[in-house]
Amino acid sequence: MKYLKDILNLKQNKKYKIIIIILVVVILILQTSLSINNKKIQLLNTKINKLQIENKRDNDKSEIVSNVDEFVEEEKDKSDNLDINEEFENNKKKLVDKYIEIGERNNKKYSSEIISGKETLVFETMNLEMTDGQIEKSLKKINNDEFGINIVKDKLGNRIYYKVYLIEANIGL
Repeated sequence: MKYLKDILNLKQNKKYKIIIIILVVVILILQTSLSINNKKIQLLNTKINKLQIENKRDNDKSEIVSNVDEFVEEEKDKSDNLDINEEFENNKKKLVDKYIEIGERNNKKYSSEIISGKETLVFETMNLEMTDGQIEKSLKKINNDEFGINIVKDKLGNRIYYKVYLIEANIGL
């Protein structure tokens, strides 16, 4: 009891006074840090919830690719198909222009309206390129002065090849 009276009599005992003030300050600091930690935890929980919602939304929108290589391969195939088709159209136009030029020299006229008739296979190639001599020889295979061109793209194994047909209009039908 004596010690209890000494503690309660703060006016006379400065040593106890200082200890109590230090304890109060320490308790306040610990309480404040605890409060700050709780706020940080709440903030992190809200961020986690937002990210989970976004993740669910993204998963619903798109398929999950099982393998990164599979995804890259699909994208590469798409771009390759576009490049191959674009390259095919460019090479086809160049070849038709070459046929028109050489046909004029040999008194043969190209007509884009001739799409049916007697087809004569004149050339098979992997890169859709022909020399002037090959074109002249192919033009000699047709009897009419007007011709059309049909270029067919096909696959041989995993490689693409092309067949060039000259079309003669059916006369008298």
